[in-house]
Amino acid sequence: MKPNPNIHFKETGASGYNAANLITKAGGAHGVLKVYVTDDHILTKTMGFMSPIASLYGIIQEIPIKNLVSIKKIKNKLHVEWKRQNKSNGIFVLKLHNEDEFLKAVNFNKKKI
Repeated sequence: MKPNPNIHFKETGASGYNAANLITKAGGAHGVLKVYVTDDHILTKTMGFMSPIASLYGIIQEIPIKNLVSIKKIKNKLHVEWKRQNKSNGIFVLKLHNEDEFLKAVNFNKKKI
């Protein structure tokens, strides 16, 4: 990530989980997730003291926008799918307060998904 990226979207108090497996699904962040959209990435972070636990559950992510495959709304959550470096697809599920603004910010940086 660039040292001072342009932030097009920022939300605190979001919820989400990595859908990689049952353990990561169970270890989601509920109301403590920070989500950012920059020029090149979707970033998910937690409060500082929760970071070691969040890392174990795959909650801290830096998803390159250029690798996005799709963003689908299923029920009241956004399923963000991207191509990982190992060529497999990752899915991160987000529950945001301002999902329309998130989608606008992502599409600002990439062709329509």
